[in-house]
Amino acid sequence: MINFDVVIIGAGVIGLSIAKYLSKEKLNILILEKNNLVGSENSSRNTETIHAGIYYQSNSLKLKFCLRGKDLLYNFCTKHNIAFKKCGKIFIAQDLDEYKNIELLYLQAKRNGLNDLSELDKKNLKKLEPNIEAKFGLLSPSSGIFDSYNFIQVLEKIAQDNENIILKNTSFLNAYKKNQLWEVHFDERGSKIKINSKYVVN
Repeated sequence: MINFDVVIIGAGVIGLSIAKYLSKEKLNILILEKNNLVGSENSSRNTETIHAGIYYQSNSLKLKFCLRGKDLLYNFCTKHNIAFKKCGKIFIAQDLDEYKNIELLYLQAKRNGLNDLSELDKKNLKKLEPNIEAKFGLLSPSSGIFDSYNFIQVLEKIAQDNENIILKNTSFLNAYKKNQLWEVHFDERGSKIKINSKYVVN
């Protein structure tokens, strides 16, 4: 029976990123993907937005990972020539009642360590974005967008360059722990196969 160090179930952004990280350890990695293309599930259904980290509760893991991930993602896109734009995000308010929400967002951003947000009056808001009709605005300059499709393609190429094996059209069936190893069962294009692996990442 063939032995692997790691079997990863799913070749989306998470699975491929885990493979990229583990490849530093020179591990023998197998990635199982049930679709014909990588990144066909949740990874292909996103807003392609790079979030600044404004909303999340202070000191939460969501905030920690958002702030760290934002920097890593911008750096990764730059390094691998993936299209992105740090276009910023504008929150708007039409009256004083809605302005209170702007103030709350601004205070939350400050608590989260984001000191680059700026408040906009109607004149500056119109200058920045002529198509917006609002009395107040709040600009988050570190918010952005990126090409998630190309991002997934780059991750797939990195996996291949690291000699990770990606089996497409392959469905994970089950896994059992046997003698310190996992016996992994999967269906590759109608053929039932089993292999051993030290670790399984689902």
